Amino acid sequence: MSRSDSSSSSADITSLSTPSSGSLDNPDSFGLAITCHRLTGNNYLEWSQSVKIHVAGRGRSGYLTGSSEQPNATTDAAGSAKWLQENNQVMSWLLNSMIPSIGRNFLLYNSATEIWTAVQETYSSKDNDSALYGIEEQIFALKQKGMGVTAYYNSLQSLWQQIYLYESNEWSTPNDDVLYQTLLAKRRVFRFLHGLNKEIDHLRGRVLSTSPLPSLREVFSMVKKEESRREVMLSPTPIYDGSALLTHSSSTQSRKSRPWCDHCKKLGHVRDKCWKLHRKPVGWMPRGFPDPNSTANDVAANVVVFSSAANAAAAHSALDGRVKTLHPNIHGGILARRDLKHHMEALNDHGIGTFDVVVVNLYPFYDKVTSAGGIAFDDGVENIDIGGPAMIRAAAKNHKDVLVVVDSLDYPALLEFLEGGQDDQQFRRKLAWKAFAHVASYDSAVSEWLWEQTVGDKFPPNLTMPLSLKSSLRYGENPHQKAAFYVDKSLSEVNAGGIATAVQHHGKEMSYNNYLDADVAWNCVSEFRNPTCVIVKHTNPCGVASRDDILEAYRLAVKADPVLAKEIREFRSPTDGETRMFYEIVVAPKYTEKGLEILRGKSKTLRILEAKKNEKGKLSLRQFNVVSEKKPQDSELRDAEFAWLCVKHVKSNTIVIAKDNCMLGMGSGQPNCLESLRIAFRKAGDEVKGAALASDAFFPFAWKDAVEEACENGIGVIAEPGGSIRDGDAVDCCNKYGVSLLFTNVRHFKH
Repeated sequence: MSRSDSSSSSADITSLSTPSSGSLDNPDSFGLAITCHRLTGNNYLEWSQSVKIHVAGRGRSGYLTGSSEQPNATTDAAGSAKWLQENNQVMSWLLNSMIPSIGRNFLLYNSATEIWTAVQETYSSKDNDSALYGIEEQIFALKQKGMGVTAYYNSLQSLWQQIYLYESNEWSTPNDDVLYQTLLAKRRVFRFLHGLNKEIDHLRGRVLSTSPLPSLREVFSMVKKEESRREVMLSPTPIYDGSALLTHSSSTQSRKSRPWCDHCKKLGHVRDKCWKLHRKPVGWMPRGFPDPNSTANDVAANVVVFSSAANAAAAHSALDGRVKTLHPNIHGGILARRDLKHHMEALNDHGIGTFDVVVVNLYPFYDKVTSAGGIAFDDGVENIDIGGPAMIRAAAKNHKDVLVVVDSLDYPALLEFLEGGQDDQQFRRKLAWKAFAHVASYDSAVSEWLWEQTVGDKFPPNLTMPLSLKSSLRYGENPHQKAAFYVDKSLSEVNAGGIATAVQHHGKEMSYNNYLDADVAWNCVSEFRNPTCVIVKHTNPCGVASRDDILEAYRLAVKADPVLAKEIREFRSPTDGETRMFYEIVVAPKYTEKGLEILRGKSKTLRILEAKKNEKGKLSLRQFNVVSEKKPQDSELRDAEFAWLCVKHVKSNTIVIAKDNCMLGMGSGQPNCLESLRIAFRKAGDEVKGAALASDAFFPFAWKDAVEEACENGIGVIAEPGGSIRDGDAVDCCNKYGVSLLFTNVRHFKH
């Protein structure tokens, strides 16, 4: 709740005071009863609908949605006063429609919009799931039986209207809503036909053979006409033994005993005799419909299954919902090959229909186990989907006859395929491949989570990694090589940050080498707590500096390798006192709008990335062990820490020289550390006096080698892992020259 000290606030509050003749403890004392649905905490949907009708009828909807904003009191005093009056009126309507114990909680809110939003956030989802479940149970149990077709149809429509009131959907794309409404319309046709008495079975088959499938109102009209015809021509005694779902699996009445033909409707013309005359109708199969209580209608799996001849398991779920779709009626209908006669005969014998399309959303295991609050082990296990992957794998295996969809992005293509009337096997194979990949990724997440819960940090004997394609690159490390960029979707990488999940605000598409350089730069800069600039070329940080002023840090980072700067950067205006150069990539944790505007103006090709700091793997800074006689001063120790953080990210063999939180020079990639040392000295120049030196590995030799040469050049402190059989020589050499020597006990090879 927002609070305000403005004059309008007091006016809002005082306007909510109750009449002298009534009180909040006596709701009957209010003069305004805007709805018979007083908010009790368990009836939000009825209350909100009735309130919206009342408020909209008086032209005040904008005060609920927030679209009616208060005019400025200085420039439009009359408009502001009118807004306050109308706002207070709507607020009083809302408070009057609540029971006192709820209403008093919203007395201090400043506007009707605030009250409306707060009530929605507090009560909108309460009991919705249980109400929806109850309505779905009623729909599942509803059969025509003794009702007329019209009464049965109206009963279903009433229940569906209730679901519309309770159900809310948030679609990621507009196409999702279109597809949902299309599938919902088909599903309701199936459900309407499913509950009809079994004597209407022949009409049910004709309806489902029609392309496109008629609307629900059209189907109702057809069934109503058939009901009227039967009342005239046949005995009115209905058959209540079951619906079409059961007649194909447990019917005791032969079709031969029916008084009319399934095909031509002539009295006394039984099916077998008719088929001898007219031949069996093309594509005829027993007609049935999916169980509304199966995973096809379950919120947890959100499976939508539809077919011209679908006959799902006529059984309720078992074992607290663990067994729903694991049934021969479902998997038989998915796996049966249409081109094998004995498969189709087996389905016919057992009353099982075929499935043409299977769409599955698995239990949200990945989201549950990676949620911020964590999840208990038993809850994690319960979120492992079993039936969903089984259906996906079955449909993917039989992709020649069954379309399987696991990604909402494929919905438009699926609809286009179904409406096109052509059978593209390549499209089916692509969906099947995607389905198996989806299940494999899902299983890898389950495997990773169980290993962590069971063993912990040890390496598993088998490891699978789910990788998701982010982009196809123009070429690899060299133009003749191919490359693509994949994001690691392992549980361990959730919210890990880094370049893989960075947002690109501007510039050309990233190349293979761009990704390598950006990754090194970002991993290096993430090591430092203070504002830091890192410049990278050929995957080596060649300039690093930390300062409170990030611009000063940038200038100092450039100075670390001025020769390289001249080679790879263009000085556009070297005489204006600013360092203006050309770069391929800029990476930062965030940008101001002004900063982005300036950077975009530098170059059309400049890649501007925004990345989240990568916290993983930052264990390079351990406690230093002083092994020399001379103890380092605080400033020297800070320099050693800075150099040590830098050396981790430079290719071996590596030497980094640093001072005052600035890299002075580095040598990398040489076959021995002495060569790397000399390269670093050349870059550092005269500033090495009293500086810190860090080496990624121990020094195998000290006298007349790297350690003594470093001491002779004026280095003040050396940080190295230690561990050589000649560590004593390094200690003695540093003691001779009065240099501090620190062992980290951690090696930082990088190849």
